[in-house]
Amino acid sequence: MSRQERARPKNGSEGKGLLASEAPATSKVHDSGVRKVLDRRALEDDAPCLVVEYVAGERVLRTESERPARRTAKMGSVARPERHSNRGPRTRRPEGKDLEGLEAILDRALSSLWMAYQPIVRAATGSLFGYEALLRSEDPVLPDPGAFLDAAERLGRVYDVGRAVRRKASEPMNRVPHPALLFVNLHAVELMDETLTSPSAPLTAIASRVVLEITERASLESIDDVPSRVARLRELGFRIAIDDLGAGYSGLTSVARLEPEFVKLDMSLVRDVHKSPVKRKLVRSMTALFKDMGVTVVAEGIEVVEERDTLVELGCDLLQGYLLARPGRPFPEVRK
Repeated sequence: MSRQERARPKNGSEGKGLLASEAPATSKVHDSGVRKVLDRRALEDDAPCLVVEYVAGERVLRTESERPARRTAKMGSVARPERHSNRGPRTRRPEGKDLEGLEAILDRALSSLWMAYQPIVRAATGSLFGYEALLRSEDPVLPDPGAFLDAAERLGRVYDVGRAVRRKASEPMNRVPHPALLFVNLHAVELMDETLTSPSAPLTAIASRVVLEITERASLESIDDVPSRVARLRELGFRIAIDDLGAGYSGLTSVARLEPEFVKLDMSLVRDVHKSPVKRKLVRSMTALFKDMGVTVVAEGIEVVEERDTLVELGCDLLQGYLLARPGRPFPEVRK
């Protein structure tokens, strides 16, 4: 998942979160170092109060009852899953009315889920290489991927969301020009979902054209037997990408464990790379390393021409970002 998708977009673009000054009259607004909006849109008076927190530019959803007890190693990160079930591992669950209300909100958001697609192009020619499928929802409370996934994690329903995403993402593939690939985001804990490798799963029939992007909102350390799970996916024809390399859990240890065919450089390395000698040295070193390993490097989150030109010069193989095409319904064209 591109961090452009999780960060608050600028200029009123899709998925924009509420600012304190924009909160509706029925909201309570608090500021204790992190801007928070207690948003009661689409909720009854006795429903749980949802807390939308912006931490380092990312939107995090919590219920009011979770706030005092919420503790993780790093603010904004995801706690180690408590257990494994057919619905998926979970972090600390909200209780009582909070649980019922959040379940209802997530069910409603799932019913309006749809997929946007963003082109990925070859750096050398600008030609289409593939599309990344990006989660979208029409729900007013969970309109963006970060809040959507945060709710799923808290309810232990990551599998439900992942299965819906994979089903929706596969539907228009007969309209994707061959041999363009489809990049589909996969939460790390979904590696434990047995339906992922089922012969009847939606993506299995087109596995040779699918790249599974491991989005490490949870550490791979919490996943049992990663090598054999990834090997099974490759046997079916899937390829593996590591998303947001250089941010959060996505480091070189993940590369060693997953041995991906693709790595996607984190947007923090891409932003203003043409202005930063340090970023240029890092990107140049990383592209050289991955070329030596036979791994394809994708630079995502490109917004200006100078970033694109610098990344091409530094050796990135594939490019993605608003400069080239914004996400949209199947299938946006690449800007020339």
